[in-house]
Amino acid sequence: MVYVIILLVISVAMCIGIFMHFNEKVKKVEAEKQTAIDNAAHLEKYQGIVDLDNEIKARGEHLNIIDNANQAYSVLQEVKERVEEANNLFTQKESQLNTVLHQINEHNLELNSLKVELGHLEPEKELLSFGFYYPRYGFPESSDFKHELDANRERQKEMIKKGFACYCTTEWTVGDSKAEGKKMTSKQIKMTLRAFNGESDACISNVSFSNILSNEKKIKKSFDAINKLNETNKVILSPDYLQLKLEEMFLKYEFEQKMQDEKEEQRAIKEQMREEERVQKEIEKARRESVKEQARYEKALLQARKEFESVSEEDRAKAQEKIEDLEAQLKDAVEKGQRALSMAQQTKRGHIYIISNVGSFGETVYKVGMTRRLEPMDRVKELGDASVPFSFDVHAMIFSEDAPGLENEIHKNLNNFRVNKVNTRKEFFRVHLDQIVNVVKELHDGEIRITKLAQAEQYYESLAMDKQ
Repeated sequence: MVYVIILLVISVAMCIGIFMHFNEKVKKVEAEKQTAIDNAAHLEKYQGIVDLDNEIKARGEHLNIIDNANQAYSVLQEVKERVEEANNLFTQKESQLNTVLHQINEHNLELNSLKVELGHLEPEKELLSFGFYYPRYGFPESSDFKHELDANRERQKEMIKKGFACYCTTEWTVGDSKAEGKKMTSKQIKMTLRAFNGESDACISNVSFSNILSNEKKIKKSFDAINKLNETNKVILSPDYLQLKLEEMFLKYEFEQKMQDEKEEQRAIKEQMREEERVQKEIEKARRESVKEQARYEKALLQARKEFESVSEEDRAKAQEKIEDLEAQLKDAVEKGQRALSMAQQTKRGHIYIISNVGSFGETVYKVGMTRRLEPMDRVKELGDASVPFSFDVHAMIFSEDAPGLENEIHKNLNNFRVNKVNTRKEFFRVHLDQIVNVVKELHDGEIRITKLAQAEQYYESLAMDKQ
């Protein structure tokens, strides 16, 4: 744009200069004409020659003016063409600039989206930076880890006692005394072991999933640094002793992990025992209520039959209807008692439930579990207690004669979709509902009713309130 303005200023300046030049030429011609007229008055005899000469000169001047005008017109045309080129170039650059700005806006939107995704991935990034620890010991019980840990520490003590953990490769003398040299060496060995054990024990005492690999590096780095400091006095920490320290740390970490697993297993067993106790109480309660209902309906039915014999013909139809209703209620009470007795005798009967909690876990996370309660929804209500912000939605409730076996097979088929891949007692899976349904249909021949829509009323109402 600046270039265009400069060209316009130069063009206007040139045009003004040319017109001023033309004006001066015209004035000069008029002055010469006036002089010629004055001279003609004195030279009348040469009037014809003078007139002819003046005409020639005037025409010559007019020709010069025309040439100059043509030159000015050419310059103006050239300036006009350059202005048009500049305008075209400006329009082209402006279009390119708009395109670039549009692309920048699109990239900014994409960048902001990526930043949001990276924000969600920050916890995963932090965990990945810890590294993954591969267990080195496969002991089935925590007591096995404890025994091995104690044996490791005994081997360390034995190495120190026999002088294999840290030793000196040179026999030093102090003041020509070998005894004093041995004392100095002994003190140096003790200081070396104390320094290394102090740094190693600090790493071992606070070992966890997030620092086990970094602590391993710290112990090795401490080992190398201390040995390097002792190069002049020839005191050396043994690599075998280093290995025992590292094994101690790995054993302690896996021992604590095993202890935690056993605690969770004990909690699961206790929870299962409490669940079984609740089931038995429910069954016993249902059986007692069934017995009471049977007695009540039997008594009412006996009374209705006696009344039937004494009623008039007009009221017999109504009395008969009452008897049939009582008989149906008595039948239901008997069947309820039989179901309760059957549930008590067959401990494998129960329901497989498929539930979700969009507000708590997201749209593609489902819990697949089992309950043996007579009222399976009681278990779902318990799961949606104060431990989660919203209640669960039920997508399916499937009865099975072998509910534990069916649950186990479903979990095996969905194992790759587990949310918690470490603790298999957690029954949450990140998977589409259709895949769960397909697995259940392959394993179960009975009726399956699926509700795909998750109501999540309180969750969506909460979102609406946030927007307001």
